[in-house]
Amino acid sequence: MKILLIIPAYNEENCITKVIDELVERYPQYDYIIVNDGSTDHTSEICHKSGYEIIDLPINLGLAGAFQTGLKYAYLKNYDYAMQMDADGKAVPAIAESYELSEDGLTYTFHLREDAVWSNGEPVTAADFVFGWQRAVDPSVASEYAYMLSDIGQIKNAAEIIAGEKDKSELGVTAVDDHTLQVELNVPVSYFLSLMYASVLILHS
Repeated sequence: MKILLIIPAYNEENCITKVIDELVERYPQYDYIIVNDGSTDHTSEICHKSGYEIIDLPINLGLAGAFQTGLKYAYLKNYDYAMQMDADGKAVPAIAESYELSEDGLTYTFHLREDAVWSNGEPVTAADFVFGWQRAVDPSVASEYAYMLSDIGQIKNAAEIIAGEKDKSELGVTAVDDHTLQVELNVPVSYFLSLMYASVLILHS
Protein backbone atom coordinates (compact mmCIF):
# COMPACT_ATOMS: atom_id res chain seq x y z
CA MET A 1 0.00 0.00 0.00
CA LYS A 2 1.24 3.51 -0.90
CA ILE A 3 0.40 6.50 1.30
CA LEU A 4 0.70 10.12 0.21
CA LEU A 5 0.81 13.08 2.60
CA ILE A 6 -0.89 16.12 1.03
CA ILE A 7 0.26 19.47 2.39
CA PRO A 8 -1.72 22.51 1.17
CA ALA A 9 0.43 25.60 1.71
CA TYR A 10 -0.34 29.30 1.40
CA ASN A 11 2.34 31.84 2.35
CA GLU A 12 4.20 29.38 4.59
CA GLU A 13 7.75 30.57 3.97
CA ASN A 14 8.49 30.77 7.69
CA CYS A 15 7.63 27.16 8.53
CA ILE A 16 7.55 24.99 5.41
CA THR A 17 11.21 23.88 5.71
CA LYS A 18 10.79 22.78 9.32
CA VAL A 19 7.55 20.93 8.52
CA ILE A 20 8.97 18.98 5.59
CA ASP A 21 12.23 18.15 7.33
CA GLU A 22 10.30 16.80 10.35
CA LEU A 23 7.93 14.79 8.14
CA VAL A 24 10.81 13.20 6.25
CA GLU A 25 12.55 12.35 9.51
CA ARG A 26 9.47 11.00 11.32
CA TYR A 27 7.72 9.32 8.38
CA PRO A 28 10.37 8.23 5.87
CA GLN A 29 8.06 5.45 4.65
CA TYR A 30 5.51 7.97 3.29
CA ASP A 31 5.65 10.15 0.20
CA TYR A 32 4.43 13.75 0.30
CA ILE A 33 3.33 16.50 -2.04
CA ILE A 34 3.15 20.20 -1.22
CA VAL A 35 0.29 21.97 -2.99
CA ASN A 36 1.37 25.61 -3.15
CA ASP A 37 -1.99 27.37 -3.17
CA GLY A 38 -1.04 30.52 -5.06
CA SER A 39 1.33 31.81 -2.37
CA THR A 40 2.49 35.41 -2.77
CA ASP A 41 5.57 35.01 -0.57
CA HIS A 42 8.67 32.83 -1.11
CA THR A 43 7.06 29.46 -0.31
CA SER A 44 7.44 28.14 -3.86
CA GLU A 45 11.01 29.40 -4.23
CA ILE A 46 12.06 27.77 -0.95
CA CYS A 47 10.44 24.44 -1.89
CA HIS A 48 12.01 24.30 -5.35
CA LYS A 49 15.43 25.32 -4.04
CA SER A 50 15.22 22.60 -1.36
CA GLY A 51 14.15 19.95 -3.86
CA TYR A 52 10.77 19.34 -2.21
CA GLU A 53 7.95 17.64 -4.09
CA ILE A 54 5.58 20.47 -5.00
CA ILE A 55 2.66 21.44 -7.22
CA ASP A 56 2.34 25.18 -7.88
CA LEU A 57 -1.19 26.49 -8.36
CA PRO A 58 -1.31 29.79 -10.29
CA ILE A 59 -4.04 31.24 -8.06
CA ASN A 60 -5.37 30.65 -4.56
CA LEU A 61 -8.08 27.98 -4.71
CA GLY A 62 -8.59 27.69 -0.96
CA LEU A 63 -8.04 24.64 1.23
CA ALA A 64 -10.67 22.49 -0.50
CA GLY A 65 -9.29 23.22 -3.95
CA ALA A 66 -5.71 22.56 -2.90
CA PHE A 67 -6.68 19.27 -1.27
CA GLN A 68 -8.62 18.18 -4.36
CA THR A 69 -5.50 18.90 -6.41
CA GLY A 70 -3.55 16.65 -4.06
CA LEU A 71 -6.17 13.91 -4.35
CA LYS A 72 -6.04 14.05 -8.13
CA TYR A 73 -2.25 13.77 -7.99
CA ALA A 74 -2.56 10.77 -5.65
CA TYR A 75 -5.07 9.13 -7.97
CA LEU A 76 -2.91 9.64 -11.07
CA LYS A 77 0.16 8.33 -9.25
CA ASN A 78 -1.70 5.20 -8.05
CA TYR A 79 -1.58 5.88 -4.31
CA ASP A 80 -3.88 3.79 -2.13
CA TYR A 81 -4.31 6.29 0.70
CA ALA A 82 -3.94 10.03 1.09
CA MET A 83 -3.67 12.05 4.27
CA GLN A 84 -4.06 15.80 4.50
CA MET A 85 -1.55 17.64 6.65
CA ASP A 86 -1.54 21.35 7.40
CA ALA A 87 1.55 23.52 7.08
CA ASP A 88 2.33 22.84 10.73
CA GLY A 89 2.58 19.11 10.03
CA LYS A 90 -0.69 18.18 11.75
CA ALA A 91 -3.48 15.98 10.41
CA VAL A 92 -6.65 17.90 9.60
CA PRO A 93 -10.29 16.85 9.06
CA ALA A 94 -10.44 16.98 5.29
CA ILE A 95 -13.52 14.82 4.77
CA ALA A 96 -15.44 14.71 8.06
CA GLU A 97 -16.99 18.08 8.92
CA SER A 98 -18.15 17.05 12.41
CA TYR A 99 -18.44 14.06 14.73
CA GLU A 100 -19.99 12.82 17.96
CA LEU A 101 -18.38 10.56 20.53
CA SER A 102 -20.41 8.28 22.79
CA GLU A 103 -20.14 8.77 26.55
CA ASP A 104 -18.16 5.55 26.95
CA GLY A 105 -15.65 6.68 24.29
CA LEU A 106 -16.21 3.59 22.17
CA THR A 107 -18.34 4.86 19.29
CA TYR A 108 -17.53 7.70 16.90
CA THR A 109 -20.16 9.00 14.50
CA PHE A 110 -18.65 11.05 11.68
CA HIS A 111 -20.64 13.36 9.42
CA LEU A 112 -18.94 13.59 6.05
CA ARG A 113 -18.92 16.73 3.95
CA GLU A 114 -21.63 16.50 1.31
CA ASP A 115 -19.50 18.40 -1.19
CA ALA A 116 -16.52 16.05 -0.89
CA VAL A 117 -15.67 14.33 -4.17
CA TRP A 118 -12.99 11.98 -5.44
CA SER A 119 -10.50 13.03 -8.09
CA ASN A 120 -12.81 11.56 -10.77
CA GLY A 121 -15.69 13.75 -9.63
CA GLU A 122 -17.70 11.03 -7.88
CA PRO A 123 -19.01 11.86 -4.39
CA VAL A 124 -17.23 10.54 -1.30
CA THR A 125 -19.60 8.37 0.74
CA ALA A 126 -19.46 6.53 4.05
CA ALA A 127 -19.55 3.27 2.08
CA ASP A 128 -16.17 4.20 0.57
CA PHE A 129 -14.61 4.22 4.04
CA VAL A 130 -16.24 0.90 4.91
CA PHE A 131 -14.97 -0.61 1.66
CA GLY A 132 -11.45 0.74 2.11
CA TRP A 133 -11.10 -0.21 5.77
CA GLN A 134 -12.50 -3.69 5.22
CA ARG A 135 -10.02 -4.12 2.41
CA ALA A 136 -7.18 -2.93 4.65
CA VAL A 137 -7.83 -5.67 7.24
CA ASP A 138 -8.64 -8.40 4.72
CA PRO A 139 -6.02 -11.17 5.21
CA SER A 140 -6.06 -11.90 1.49
CA VAL A 141 -4.84 -8.35 0.82
CA ALA A 142 -2.22 -8.46 3.60
CA SER A 143 -1.96 -4.68 3.85
CA GLU A 144 1.17 -3.51 5.66
CA TYR A 145 -0.97 -0.78 7.25
CA ALA A 146 -3.60 -3.10 8.73
CA TYR A 147 -2.08 -2.59 12.17
CA MET A 148 -3.24 1.05 12.07
CA LEU A 149 -6.82 -0.19 12.37
CA SER A 150 -6.14 -3.01 14.85
CA ASP A 151 -3.17 -2.44 17.14
CA ILE A 152 -3.21 1.37 16.99
CA GLY A 153 -6.81 2.24 16.09
CA GLN A 154 -8.39 -0.56 18.13
CA ILE A 155 -11.36 -0.80 15.75
CA LYS A 156 -13.75 -3.54 16.83
CA ASN A 157 -12.94 -6.98 15.35
CA ALA A 158 -10.02 -5.66 13.28
CA ALA A 159 -7.45 -7.91 14.97
CA GLU A 160 -9.68 -10.97 14.67
CA ILE A 161 -10.29 -10.32 10.96
CA ILE A 162 -6.58 -9.88 10.27
CA ALA A 163 -5.94 -13.18 12.08
CA GLY A 164 -8.56 -14.90 9.91
CA GLU A 165 -10.90 -15.55 12.82
CA LYS A 166 -13.74 -13.34 11.58
CA ASP A 167 -15.05 -12.11 8.24
CA LYS A 168 -14.16 -8.59 7.12
CA SER A 169 -17.87 -7.72 7.10
CA GLU A 170 -17.75 -7.85 10.91
CA LEU A 171 -15.37 -4.90 11.14
CA GLY A 172 -16.74 -2.23 13.48
CA VAL A 173 -17.32 0.31 10.71
CA THR A 174 -20.84 1.05 9.44
CA ALA A 175 -22.23 3.34 6.75
CA VAL A 176 -25.37 4.65 8.47
CA ASP A 177 -26.18 6.59 5.31
CA ASP A 178 -24.19 8.15 2.47
CA HIS A 179 -22.73 10.86 4.69
CA THR A 180 -22.70 9.25 8.13
CA LEU A 181 -19.99 6.83 9.23
CA GLN A 182 -20.06 5.01 12.56
CA VAL A 183 -16.90 3.49 14.02
CA GLU A 184 -16.84 1.14 17.04
CA LEU A 185 -13.69 0.67 19.13
CA ASN A 186 -12.57 -1.99 21.57
CA VAL A 187 -11.31 0.58 24.05
CA PRO A 188 -11.24 4.40 24.11
CA VAL A 189 -8.41 5.75 21.94
CA SER A 190 -7.52 9.38 22.67
CA TYR A 191 -5.69 9.90 19.35
CA PHE A 192 -8.30 8.20 17.17
CA LEU A 193 -9.31 11.41 15.38
CA SER A 194 -5.82 11.73 13.93
CA LEU A 195 -6.10 8.18 12.59
CA MET A 196 -9.50 8.93 11.11
CA TYR A 197 -8.18 11.97 9.29
CA ALA A 198 -5.25 9.91 8.06
CA SER A 199 -7.54 7.45 6.33
CA VAL A 200 -8.88 9.33 3.34
CA LEU A 201 -9.12 6.40 0.97
CA ILE A 202 -8.32 6.78 -2.69
CA LEU A 203 -9.82 3.42 -3.52
CA HIS A 204 -13.61 3.38 -3.34
CA SER A 205 -16.45 0.93 -3.93
